[in-house]
Amino acid sequence: MKLTIGVGDYRKIGIEETIEYIQFAEKIGIDSVSSAEAWSTDAVTCLAFIAARTSKIKLGSGVMQVGPIFLKDLDSFTK
Repeated sequence: MKLTIGVGDYRKIGIEETIEYIQFAEKIGIDSVSSAEAWSTDAVTCLAFIAARTSKIKLGSGVMQVGPIFLKDLDSFTK
């Protein structure tokens, strides 16, 4: 069986405590951790920090906001 944990707004308990929690989860065999975006925290930064401090646990995220994309700008992505 594969198990995952989720982390949200790490500012509530602190980033170091969040990392310790994830490192412990990795040590006991948790398969993956998922980061969610919250007000003024983004998933990518959190996952990058987790990746730098862990070695085996898989990383994931649900929805990530990467900034506004307007229809008029989509043409530049196809060239």
